[in-house]
Amino acid sequence: MPPRLNAFQVSFPDEAGPSSSLSSQTSLRPRAHGPLITAAVRGHPDVAASGQGPKRKERDDHPLGPDRQPKQVRTDWRPSQFKGSKSTRRKRALWYSPNPKDVREKRGLRIPGEDFDDNGADGHDVPVRILSKFCVFESGNEKVVPLSDDNINISLEAAGAVAPYFANEEDAGQEDDIEDSQPLRLRTTAILRYTIDYTKADDPIWIQTEFAWYILREPSKIYKQCWLETYRPHRIAQIMISAAKENPEWTYKRFRETYAGRRDRLLRDVLDVNDFEEHAALVADILSDHEDGNVLKETPILRRILQNHLGSQAYRGIRAHVRINGPPPVMRHLLRGNIDLVVLRPENQNRTHVTPLIDRLSLGLFQEHLEVVGARTPAKRDIRRIMNRGRSWLIELLSKQLEKLDQIPKLIFPYDARIRDEYWNAVEIDGVRFSVGDVIVIPAGHDNERHRPPPPVPETLDQIPITHTFADYFWFAIIVWINQKEKQVHIRYLEHSFKTLLEEIGDPQELFLSPTCGDIDLREMHILGKINVHWSPDPDAVIGPSELFCRYVYDEVNATITHIGDPADVVSAGRPPDNCPVCARREQADNDADVRAVRDSVICGGITYHKLDFVLINSHNESGPADIGQILAIDDRALCPTVLVRRLGRISNIIHICPQNIIKDERHLFLTDEKQSVSAAKILQCCHVLHRDSPDSLQEWLDMSPSNFYIQYCFPTLTPQNWGEKRLISWRDVGGCIPCSKEYIQRFHELRQFQTAYEVRPLRAFDPFGGVGAFGKGLEESGCIKFTHAVEISPSAARALRENSPHTIVYNQCANIVLQYAIKRHAGHDISTPTEIDNSNNKLPEPPKPEDIDVLVAGFPCQPHSRLNMFQRANDRKCHLMLNLLSWIDFLRPRYIFLENVQGFLSFNLNATQAGRYRVEGGIEKGGLKFVIQALLTMDYQVRFGLLQAGHYGTPQTRVRFFLIAARKSLPLSPLPKPTHAFPVKDRLIMRFPNGGQAQPIPTTNGMQLHQYVSVEDAISDLPRFHWKNPYKILNRNHRLEDDAMDVEDDIPSLLCDPTQKICGFSGRAVNYHSDPVTSFQAKCRAKPLRDLQHFTRVLKEETVERVTNIPLRPRADYRDLPDELWEWQVINPASATARNGFHPGFYGRLDQKQWFNATVTNVEPTAKQSWVLNPYCKRMVTVRELARSQGFPDCFTFYSKYDDVKTMHRQIGNAVPWPVATALGHEFKEALFEKWRKDRHEAEVID
Repeated sequence: MPPRLNAFQVSFPDEAGPSSSLSSQTSLRPRAHGPLITAAVRGHPDVAASGQGPKRKERDDHPLGPDRQPKQVRTDWRPSQFKGSKSTRRKRALWYSPNPKDVREKRGLRIPGEDFDDNGADGHDVPVRILSKFCVFESGNEKVVPLSDDNINISLEAAGAVAPYFANEEDAGQEDDIEDSQPLRLRTTAILRYTIDYTKADDPIWIQTEFAWYILREPSKIYKQCWLETYRPHRIAQIMISAAKENPEWTYKRFRETYAGRRDRLLRDVLDVNDFEEHAALVADILSDHEDGNVLKETPILRRILQNHLGSQAYRGIRAHVRINGPPPVMRHLLRGNIDLVVLRPENQNRTHVTPLIDRLSLGLFQEHLEVVGARTPAKRDIRRIMNRGRSWLIELLSKQLEKLDQIPKLIFPYDARIRDEYWNAVEIDGVRFSVGDVIVIPAGHDNERHRPPPPVPETLDQIPITHTFADYFWFAIIVWINQKEKQVHIRYLEHSFKTLLEEIGDPQELFLSPTCGDIDLREMHILGKINVHWSPDPDAVIGPSELFCRYVYDEVNATITHIGDPADVVSAGRPPDNCPVCARREQADNDADVRAVRDSVICGGITYHKLDFVLINSHNESGPADIGQILAIDDRALCPTVLVRRLGRISNIIHICPQNIIKDERHLFLTDEKQSVSAAKILQCCHVLHRDSPDSLQEWLDMSPSNFYIQYCFPTLTPQNWGEKRLISWRDVGGCIPCSKEYIQRFHELRQFQTAYEVRPLRAFDPFGGVGAFGKGLEESGCIKFTHAVEISPSAARALRENSPHTIVYNQCANIVLQYAIKRHAGHDISTPTEIDNSNNKLPEPPKPEDIDVLVAGFPCQPHSRLNMFQRANDRKCHLMLNLLSWIDFLRPRYIFLENVQGFLSFNLNATQAGRYRVEGGIEKGGLKFVIQALLTMDYQVRFGLLQAGHYGTPQTRVRFFLIAARKSLPLSPLPKPTHAFPVKDRLIMRFPNGGQAQPIPTTNGMQLHQYVSVEDAISDLPRFHWKNPYKILNRNHRLEDDAMDVEDDIPSLLCDPTQKICGFSGRAVNYHSDPVTSFQAKCRAKPLRDLQHFTRVLKEETVERVTNIPLRPRADYRDLPDELWEWQVINPASATARNGFHPGFYGRLDQKQWFNATVTNVEPTAKQSWVLNPYCKRMVTVRELARSQGFPDCFTFYSKYDDVKTMHRQIGNAVPWPVATALGHEFKEALFEKWRKDRHEAEVID
């Protein structure tokens, strides 16, 4: 018997060495030679009699060879051919109606976003693609038929929406916020074979044609029924075999409990026990052909399933090609030798490891079998009992409401409950006493904020939908005061969790304090009862099934959920009607909105401004920042006061007249002699302007706040014509309000003390998905955080992180493995130390313990979550890494949390697999967001979240990402940073929730920001310049394009893109920059010593290089400017997606140096989804360093690829959190900590 192979040996036989033992992860391995075993009907006369497994008779004279003949099927459709099928009757025939948009597959066809250099080259290798909304039919007459080997007379084709396949699906996830065009429709040539790995729970069916491999993801409407019934036996066999392989210790009972009664999303149906029995013959047939079949047959699951079928009739249905463990052969050229990609492949993913708490919260929401680490503890509450009690309560309340519809309530105001005047402390309604502070239940009304009408009251109880709860018909409120004269009760509303954005994932017993209040007339509205509510209970508190609890204030508009701190947040101790906190805050907000003059000052937005203060003024400029002025006088004669200001200009606006030693610095202002009278209502905030020579350290002064500026010149106007108009000024000429300046200087010195304290003992940060560490390193710039621990699965990224952050302990291993290691080691278990992925001889360092970590930072893996993404995997473990992330939080319980993901995360729906508590089958809208928030609330964290545009914070690109901040109870929850840079891209950054609510926590209107955006020129104009040399692969050397001569500067070198090399450009530290830094952005990037500039590009195919070098050096030039001879099929053919979308711009797009980078993603190609990647000055693509600058990386930061693969570096850059955004988050975090520090010091001084 030949030796059994481990997973890596089976997947990559060319690279693996011999092995003499069978790994526990070894997949089913066919006995036939070659990677695939052809499908056939057992007992067919063409099946070989040998023991090498079934083989199909093939034509040796086929031009593609015997392994590439078209697949054959029978012409009539019987979807299932084994006894006990759910559907056995013959279906009426259907025909595929050819879509006029279908593009015929042929050699050389390139799908938009597809990279032939990496995804199929000439020769044996072919591209891998995804086919969705597909239909399979007979060639010629288009009759719809199942994908099977039932007949060998008819060849098949397929048609559907096609997309490129990314070897790393995170590449697609980063592109979620790039505008999608209509997907290309494609009709394949003859299908040669199809394949499936039954040992992988989520492995799709693959088909192969002459020119490509296709992953089948979702059938079209016309093919849906045919597909599901044909696919059903394969899918059920896959579930049984994969469950047995992944869980060899599982009993059949546990398997049945896990799968029976649950909805399988791929089958769109609920599985039952009979399904396992009906398909046992197919399982037996599959296992009979494999070396490991006998081993799997002995697992408890399969032994129980197969024992009743011994000796029964053999399976006579159709079985797909069985693939050995790992991807099809065509995928291996993508992965061979590249361990950075291998570790991310679905077949190499470890099971998601979770803590018992996260396992309990995720029950019924995720299809994966989770690996629970740690001792399971019994649930403190019986959710089923609570839901049943809630249903009973609903019926009781509706019955009471129906009884009282035509009754007038009997009101009694007890004399002993009178407080003063018309205000009472209690009232009796129909014999029931209600007091101030009671939580009452009232019929639901019209929800004005969410534009939601009141629900119709069912006339009879049997009209109540089974999915409805009491929260659908009733509101909760706390009595604030009672007015006997007006017969009114003033209430503060509480939101039941089912009516918040959490909806069905919310806790059925949880209420949230709402920032809204109102009055109810006791003569018109019935109070149906009151309920016992536990306020801010301890985690161990016992809450009865008929009780509720409230811990948080829920502010949906600002996307914030905070702990109820002071009891006055509920009902203040003041005398009515002044005891409503909501009314008090509303009154304060109204006062703040009032603009009024007081003596020599003006109050605006609750802030007092004095003469000589520097202020930011709303410019109402749609594309620019705010104006800056110094208050000279205040005029209070008008209804709204006005201020006379001295205008200040920005050096960046007149940089064209400045000498070379003056750089474009957004903090550098100049005084002018211009004066302007403006409405005080246009004042936004204070600015702080000092003379350049005033502070001890100018950089320290600027780092203190983005609203700190410096000044040294004065010009007559805002728009001087030449530098000679300037005059030098002294610190005396700057002036300023002396009391305000002293107060701010005092704050500056206090901040120094605060930072010194945190330098001695910084908050220690951990990132379980560290990447190259941009998120943690950016937060480190706050001075409060030290990035001490990180997990990173990619060996190359892990090494880059180590080299750029030597003080960080890096674990090059899967976050699941490290979590298990950390929990078991902390619990005192005797566990072997895992080793690094990159080097199995290196054991991992000691894992982080709860006492080691104060802050958790994570840009958790971003798979394609967008609803527009029709190619999602149904059960992708990388999508489930949020469970691992939450388990890290549960284990470490850090004080603060910072999370990041793509904007599409907001559209990530969870796949509810069973009815019951979640009341739905088939998907919970925005379920990913809901689950993360609910889990954090359960762990007693406050939460704030929103969308941030990177361009608003000084990043030279447009990039919208989701961010979430959390803090433990009693700790400050830092705000999301307000935009500091005016960015022209219009995006209101609104988040809309399924409950009808929406949030916009970040103001995006231009004309209100401190600075102008950072452009491409501001970011990269100082970097060395070089062209790609034109290889003249398509056009001859005598062909001259228009203005070709004027495009090229003589002093810019042209470098050969040598196909034998991997890079083209400059590397090392001895590289001369094109110029000294000319902007503050460039100066910051070059502040630290250079190690390796890495100013090189990837070497592309010669045809691609030639097209790039022929794009004119003109802003926004693209493929449409190429001569016809250089156009590719995908842009010239009328049938292509590009042509059908009106030849939209972008392919081979040249950046405009005056604008910004498009979103920097992991897939950087001239024909990718984001294809504006040509350098604005040179005839080439952007380099690694230029891409790094687009993300705000300093030049001292180096990237690493184990195989000198530039695409690996692209991924490291594209996956990173933009450095300036992380810095902005860190600044707000520092401010929140600083204010708490000052408050604690003040309280300590008062006590002393």
